[in-house]
Amino acid sequence: MRIIGINDLSYEPESQVNAPTGNAEIMMVLDATGSMSVDGKMDALKVSANKFVEDLLKANLIKSRVKIGITPFAQYVNVGLDNRNAPWMDVPADYTDKKTIQTQDVISSSGCSKTTYTDSEGIQHTGTTCTNYVYGPTYDKEATYEYKWYGCAGSRKYPRNLEDSDYSHKVPGPLNTSCPNRITQLTDDETVLKNEINSLSPSGSTYIPTGLVWGWRALSSGEPFDDGISYAEADTKNVQKVIVLMSDGENQSSVSPSDKAMHNGTNLTQSNKYTKEVCDNIKSKKILLFTIGFGTSIPQATLDMLKACSTDGANYYNAADGAALTAAFTNITSKLASLYLSK
Repeated sequence: MRIIGINDLSYEPESQVNAPTGNAEIMMVLDATGSMSVDGKMDALKVSANKFVEDLLKANLIKSRVKIGITPFAQYVNVGLDNRNAPWMDVPADYTDKKTIQTQDVISSSGCSKTTYTDSEGIQHTGTTCTNYVYGPTYDKEATYEYKWYGCAGSRKYPRNLEDSDYSHKVPGPLNTSCPNRITQLTDDETVLKNEINSLSPSGSTYIPTGLVWGWRALSSGEPFDDGISYAEADTKNVQKVIVLMSDGENQSSVSPSDKAMHNGTNLTQSNKYTKEVCDNIKSKKILLFTIGFGTSIPQATLDMLKACSTDGANYYNAADGAALTAAFTNITSKLASLYLSK
């Protein structure tokens, strides 16, 4: 170049993407229980989760490298009304039942006062209680009961309730149960992800195993959700599968002893055992598992469980407030960028 009189060349750096597909498939498993309405926790989660999405999708400026999904959980997970007739679901038909019941009307009451109590999710309720009631005569009344499916997934029998395999054994869809927003399947559409995060609404009690197992299922390449690539392809194409679990509380319900599909039992020892077991199942698939305990009211035993649940115990965060939650998500982004999104 100097022979023709050119001594210097100006240049601009250019990023290079080596992987033929995305470098990470990430599922956010987010606590959407009633306790998230306390102390501004849900608002803080929305800020942190939106930033997490923004930061990670910056890796897609040149070529798609990241896909993200969202699995909100409470007592159940919502797999979507559109999957009612999916081959892996077993949902009974909606129906209406009319019964004749005996009832009495309250004619008068006395000794009434306002009372406030805090429920198991830390939410305060105010109501009126009375010490004396006067009732009218008993009479028959026809009552109508509606039974509908709202997209909630129950549990298969153990150990299939903690596995992502063999859907010839279908997932039960219990009627008249409530659950958070539908699972958002893996996507690189930032608008879709942010809209889903911003629409989260806290309600219900905590059953962590269902959030984890459905987050795992939504990362897979086969049914029930097939948006992810296979584990073999992930190995050959350097694609890291990731779950980020955020919970603000301990398990508060379990599989029912009388109806294994339902999560209205009280065996919390079993729920904690299931949480540990499904974490081990996930990590056995080389899925990188991050866990975050959010808030100041989580028992130490639950924090210890979340730490043990994370990959190597080193990908656990204890976030006391919104700022710490944002810092946790930012740190996770940095780890993923350093390990799997390097240029």
